Amino acid sequence: MHHDISLSAATGFYEQGKYAAALEVLNRLLEQQPDAAAYELIAKSLAKLGMKAEAAAAYQQAAQFESEHSDAFRIRAMDLYFEAGEKDQALRAASALIHKVQDEPDVAYVLASIFLERGNRSILQGIRRPLLRSGDAKHLNMALDLLTDNPTDPINYETVDAVLQRWPERLELLFYRLMLSQEICDFRNVDAAFAVIRDELKKNPDILRHEQPLANLSWCGSEDMNRLATFTTVPPDERQIRKRRAMHHQWHGEKIRIGYLSSDFWSGHATMKLLGDVLKRHDRTRFEVFLFCHTVEENLRRDEGDRSLWGNIVRVGGLTDAEAAEAVRDHRIDILIDLKGHTQGERTGILNNAAAPIQAAWLGFPGTTVNVDLD
Repeated sequence: MHHDISLSAATGFYEQGKYAAALEVLNRLLEQQPDAAAYELIAKSLAKLGMKAEAAAAYQQAAQFESEHSDAFRIRAMDLYFEAGEKDQALRAASALIHKVQDEPDVAYVLASIFLERGNRSILQGIRRPLLRSGDAKHLNMALDLLTDNPTDPINYETVDAVLQRWPERLELLFYRLMLSQEICDFRNVDAAFAVIRDELKKNPDILRHEQPLANLSWCGSEDMNRLATFTTVPPDERQIRKRRAMHHQWHGEKIRIGYLSSDFWSGHATMKLLGDVLKRHDRTRFEVFLFCHTVEENLRRDEGDRSLWGNIVRVGGLTDAEAAEAVRDHRIDILIDLKGHTQGERTGILNNAAAPIQAAWLGFPGTTVNVDLD
């Protein structure tokens, strides 16, 4: 038994690596003199012993004494809960630090990690700049995860610039920066990006694998180069391709069954202003038409037309790619036509799951549809 029940005695044990002995002294000390310093040393000792959640709780106790170090204790508690996988506890600790979020990138990081994991991005937009100011690799990568779909979002630009300053070799971000600059006619940055891209292309055209197919079409008129722009695409499995090409057609004297695949099956969309009347004019004595629809509910609510005039609607929005491909096969589709290509809302993974004996792309994407199993 240790007779010297003091903070200095506990500190001595801690510095010698005798964490259990330090805790024994500290627990007895708390009975006589509970204070922030004792709880802090308990927390540090528990952390050394790998007891992260217990250490976090001790840091929270230390913070209760309200000193100039209280917020630092709360931040440490938050980090330890997060590392221990105690996400709810980490979130509660972070919520108590919301006043520090603009100054403390660790708080922003934990909040972003938890809310992203829970599928709630919308409340995180105000905490993006602290992540950029940090310079820490994990904070910068988290800022990238918070990029929005809005091409005029100024923080998107700040994020890409900050990451490129840290990692200039990340060519996918240079291409993304080019796309953002084109969207708002920022010609100075368009020219600057092109200057780097042209130099790199002379050395290695394969750098285009870092660019998205749709973005590449906006500046490159060469099909040979368009097919190299494969960023964000996933190549089809050769086994699935062979499986699909061995599939049998179903009609044998019956109507040919045609399926169209899109997220734009609502009358207000440009695709359907072009295609709607075409679908109505399919010869129903020879063809049976199916629309494999993954249109979002908001757009469906805005539609005032009768979608059934276009064909038989099959909703696949809530299905995985493999499940949606199975739905296509269940409807004995002979020819499946994708209307999206590499545009927003695409489901090309359905075609890469051997959905129909013949698969084609039409109308929605004005270029080479790379990494999709098409005839």
